[in-house]
Amino acid sequence: MASSRQPLSAVAIGMLFLSLLGCGTNVPKGNTDPSKGVVVPTAETLQETDARRRARLRLELGTSYYQQRQFAVALEETKQALLMDPSYADSYSVMGLILMDLGDRRQAEDYFQRGLARDAQHSDLNLNYGWFLCQNGREKEAIERFLVVARNPLYAAPVKPLQNAGICALRMGDRLNAERYFLAGYETDPNSAVVLYQLANLNYLRQDLTKARFYVNRLHSIYDPNAQTLWLNLKIERLAGNRDAEKSMADQLRQRFPVSRETESLNKGAYDE
Repeated sequence: MASSRQPLSAVAIGMLFLSLLGCGTNVPKGNTDPSKGVVVPTAETLQETDARRRARLRLELGTSYYQQRQFAVALEETKQALLMDPSYADSYSVMGLILMDLGDRRQAEDYFQRGLARDAQHSDLNLNYGWFLCQNGREKEAIERFLVVARNPLYAAPVKPLQNAGICALRMGDRLNAERYFLAGYETDPNSAVVLYQLANLNYLRQDLTKARFYVNRLHSIYDPNAQTLWLNLKIERLAGNRDAEKSMADQLRQRFPVSRETESLNKGAYDE
């Protein structure tokens, strides 16, 4: 019988600053997560002007190319969207993301700020600008942006700003507030891979193994494990003295992810990595 669990990538568990991304979104089985944990706009459902409609359609094209990492075409389509409707805040958000990926931090920030000057409470803009800030060592400012989004009761994905705030707090070494954000995220979405992994890891680090095991077991009941989650599970069971469970995790890690960094650490006996 096919597994009912969802595939879990390194992105999905929110190692945002240690791998290729991760403000992480839970992705249904069979889909991918091209958005890299940031938000891209969808079609507006409210009545719109002709200029807005044309801008939205061009921006949807730009967004699609951005997700495919075809940055030159994405840049041109998004520029056209801005020319068609300079008041469309979503275009500034996507432009900022493209320029961020192209390494132009100055212009990326300029576009984020120009968008926010038009709509200071725009949730996607605040979330994406927060991601930019957190990427560039400005974690406190980033958390402020995420909390703007978290205060919006109508935001469609309320766990995102909370888990992003938690990851930024971890970057500052603030485990207390990180856990507070992750717990709030858990109350919002108890199936968030990012939240479950981070809560398991935080409880492991302070040796609260009952809670650590609860969160990692819940994670693996929803998502297929990857090397990172198996490694954490192994370390939890090792610290608990459960040798049978530790061996089971080690066997799975070697068999399923033989060339992973975690398997290399296991083979070296480097359990602190």
